[in-house]
Amino acid sequence: MRKITVEMACSINGLIATEDGNEDFLSYRGWEIMLEFLKEYDVLIWGRKTWENILSWGEDYINDLKNINIIILSETSSKQNEFSNVTYCNSIENCLKVCESLKYEKLFISGGATINNAFMEKGIVDNIILNYNPCIK
Repeated sequence: MRKITVEMACSINGLIATEDGNEDFLSYRGWEIMLEFLKEYDVLIWGRKTWENILSWGEDYINDLKNINIIILSETSSKQNEFSNVTYCNSIENCLKVCESLKYEKLFISGGATINNAFMEKGIVDNIILNYNPCIK
């Protein structure tokens, strides 16, 4: 039975990224908490913009993810298999089919407002986690 959790990291006043997409206000502790949550899930799902932000944070963050199955949702990206644990999907429907074929039953969505909202609009989300960071942007 599939279980879908959406997690949203944001500032106290609800900002999830600056207008230029910067997320530098997110705490490292929030990252650690997400990694702890991921031990209970089969796959992490992010959008392309979130993934690109994570890649820009440096090698330590990428190393934290090396044993985590990741799906990147992107309608435009043509990148494939840059990391052995990363799969690209072009739609939520495609993502859900990939999860089913790989027997991923516990999905952790933490992929930015567009991805999070898209899953919620489909009415398939079981849990929502709001990860407030102690800052105002």
